[in-house]
Amino acid sequence: MGITEYYDNRKAVVTASFDDWQNNSDGNFITACNKFQERQLWASAGIITGDLLEETWTHIQDQIDDGFIEPVSHSQNHLGDPLFCLNATVEVGQSSVMIKDNLMLPVFNQNGSHEYVYAYLLPFGLICNQTLMAMMSSTYLVSRNSNSSVTGFSPWRSDYNIYAPAGFTIRMGYDTEEDKNILNHTFDSVYDTGGIYHLNLHPWALGDAEWVSYGDAHLDHIKDKKDIWYVSFGHLYLYHFMKEKELVTVITAEQ
Repeated sequence: MGITEYYDNRKAVVTASFDDWQNNSDGNFITACNKFQERQLWASAGIITGDLLEETWTHIQDQIDDGFIEPVSHSQNHLGDPLFCLNATVEVGQSSVMIKDNLMLPVFNQNGSHEYVYAYLLPFGLICNQTLMAMMSSTYLVSRNSNSSVTGFSPWRSDYNIYAPAGFTIRMGYDTEEDKNILNHTFDSVYDTGGIYHLNLHPWALGDAEWVSYGDAHLDHIKDKKDIWYVSFGHLYLYHFMKEKELVTVITAEQ
């Protein structure tokens, strides 16, 4: 017997991804992390690793240590097309190396002496063969693009040994949704159908006014549901990978 579709046979999933953690967005990220942690909501924080100050790395580590935060890569320099693909080895591979060199990763990202950065948030949603090759070489498990209205898993790509780029369900703030009623209704629809609710945000675009207007209310709406699995993006796909590859066997009490 294999494991259930979602951990503990939960009805639905809530996950989140944050884009653009860098020096000038550090304070906004700390605020966003704290708001998720207060509600025991997991988030995957996308780090742009190229020029981070030691102080910023320390703040990221503090948030990891406080819980409910998974560090993921959002590239080395957040390049656009075509430079991103031309520099995929650095933008994808070196970013993972810097995260592992500068941070103590969560226990779920460790296996003995090995550490893993499971997820890569694609800058501008860009994807190419060079990027996929670099992600495979760096043992990423999944990437996230800029497609919205996505509520399920991406398929496995055996040619690159990685899941196809996954989208998110809805983006809160920035240049998109700022209506808490629409945000809440979107969540309710995904919850009712047993899907994956993936909330995306750019914390630098959310100041006090935005959190008061809709951010806090939406997080309060999605928290504390006993039949939801609250999980980070990378850890969600790690569990899904183990299920699909039948790496875990469930042993009943009778056995």
